[in-house]
Amino acid sequence: MLRKSFVLLFLAFLLLECAAAKPKPQIDKPKSNIAPSHFVLHGFKIGQNIKNIKNELGEPTKIHKFPNGYIAYIYQMNQYNLVFEANHIRQDIVWAIQISGSGVPAEYHLNGIQLGQDITECMRYFGAPDIRRNATDEITKAEIPDTLYLSYNQKSNFSLEFVKNKLSSIKIEYKQSDSEILEDYPDYNLFLESARGKDYFSLADLTFYDPLFVLSKKEYPVEKSFYSFYKQKEIDFLLDEIGALNDSHLLDSQLRVQGSVSGYVYKFKKDNKNYEFFYVRSFEGWVIYELIVY
Repeated sequence: MLRKSFVLLFLAFLLLECAAAKPKPQIDKPKSNIAPSHFVLHGFKIGQNIKNIKNELGEPTKIHKFPNGYIAYIYQMNQYNLVFEANHIRQDIVWAIQISGSGVPAEYHLNGIQLGQDITECMRYFGAPDIRRNATDEITKAEIPDTLYLSYNQKSNFSLEFVKNKLSSIKIEYKQSDSEILEDYPDYNLFLESARGKDYFSLADLTFYDPLFVLSKKEYPVEKSFYSFYKQKEIDFLLDEIGALNDSHLLDSQLRVQGSVSGYVYKFKKDNKNYEFFYVRSFEGWVIYELIVY
């Protein structure tokens, strides 16, 4: 099955790799006190094409080009700002996402952390930051009054800003995962549980930035945000079916090499319907690259 050319180019750029041993049905997630990396914000994911954002939000309010070749696509919403950045190598691919302001819908959180939350609560969740200083404007470099900046970009891939101790900005950016803390095999139960609970943030986090879903030979690519994708009628119904799967429905798991992409496929069967989950190891860890139902 042919995929869009930019997908393979970005995969090569991110040095996608996969272990060659046969996967285990279940694994235990490693214990760590390091703030977890995050790649989903406002329903969009790092690695998506800028055209996905434009398909949902239209043309940006403003485009700013930085001296280092990075480019920011700025959307001024009713009560908050949403910024997508691309780097100097691929200006059509999302490298970072930032949301700032107030009045942001609750579902556009960072794994449960929302704008407006107290700094004490955020630090209790994420731990101590790598850097703590007064915030500065990315474009003008001027210091922002009464605004505190916390960076977690050494141990993780995000930063936070607070106005009067209340969270006012969240920014996530691309970072290759630490191979030493990544699991050797995908844990399919994470996706099943997320489907069962209609946890759209986790579903997006566990899905490749440009996946392909094939239901009864009909293709469903992600063309807007992941939240819009997972909420559409056919995919929402699929989540109900996936949520009903468990270990007893697993038929087989094996290594798969598909062109220049390699990973593991898990095959389930329930009520005379087959489900294939093809996982690859991307920059954020194990994610679903293709999901085929027949």
